[in-house]
Amino acid sequence: MSPNCLNREEEAVNCGVGQFGCSHYRRRCKIRAPCCGEVFGCRHCHNESKNSMEIDPLDRHDLQRHDLKKVICSLCGTEQD
Repeated sequence: MSPNCLNREEEAVNCGVGQFGCSHYRRRCKIRAPCCGEVFGCRHCHNESKNSMEIDPLDRHDLQRHDLKKVICSLCGTEQD
């Protein structure tokens, strides 16, 4: 499907099926982590990134699912609560 598949309602339901998401979830949104303000595919992606051995131990942190406040649509880029 084309990136402009939101032209018709029936296409919108299937737009990007299987093309978005991360290795943990297949969905059409991303998250903005409130702790660091960065965008990730999901909280698991955030935690893997922020707790890797390349990160200074003082900067390592986890994101709890209940702390999430913002999601970003992968189709249109709109950020919303």
